[in-house]
Amino acid sequence: MFILQVFFIVALACLTSSSGEGVQPASFCSLPFWELDGDCFYVHDTKLNWHDARHFCTSLSGDNSEETGMATLKDCDQFSIIWQHLSTEFGPDGYWMGGTDEGQEGNWHWVTGESMPMGHPYWIHGEPHKHPEYNCMAYQQNTGYFVSWGCENELYFLCQEY
Repeated sequence: MFILQVFFIVALACLTSSSGEGVQPASFCSLPFWELDGDCFYVHDTKLNWHDARHFCTSLSGDNSEETGMATLKDCDQFSIIWQHLSTEFGPDGYWMGGTDEGQEGNWHWVTGESMPMGHPYWIHGEPHKHPEYNCMAYQQNTGYFVSWGCENELYFLCQEY
């Protein structure tokens, strides 16, 4: 029941519409990626620290012409769709995604260089911490929000084909 309540809060906060999009057959994604809202994602089932997870995601490019890396979100609708997919297909765990403030404390950005969205509805209240040891962003599935964590923690992670 709690998960349903969180989903409705996230969905309302994002003002998503039911456009019929969501997880689709992998029509243009390379294996092991799957299509979700027009982008290609992959959830890895082994826990790694943030830096090892980033390296793993980047290594998925291989001989493929597509660049891969840790997942980034383009908007609030995609944020809601990812939350729904993780909560129904995986479980109440934390997932590393491609957000960090390493290099400049408090300047959160995606690994692709774009600025990350801040505040509600993305980050849980009081986050991100302005603490020099919490430099990596995790998606906390049981709350539906981003949190800042120490990069050395081991979590599952979400990769993306750009």
